[in-house]
Amino acid sequence: MNAPADVIIGYHHNEERARELMTSLPAGGHAVPRLELENPDCFEVLASQTDLREAKLDILVNSAGFTRAIPHHDLAALT
Repeated sequence: MNAPADVIIGYHHNEERARELMTSLPAGGHAVPRLELENPDCFEVLASQTDLREAKLDILVNSAGFTRAIPHHDLAALT
């Protein structure tokens, strides 16, 4: 049997919508951090916090409006 997914739902402006999405998920260790698109440091903090959970990241929902493909190890490319 698989363990339930832990979901991190990043948002930029609409915390209420992100939390609403989180409440629709099955129970788990979900999180709803604010991600400032203009501040790449916040992505480094998120990565560090995820590492501290001592588990793999199952799902990251980017509801901030846009994204582009980057290598997973290159968070600095998110500018």
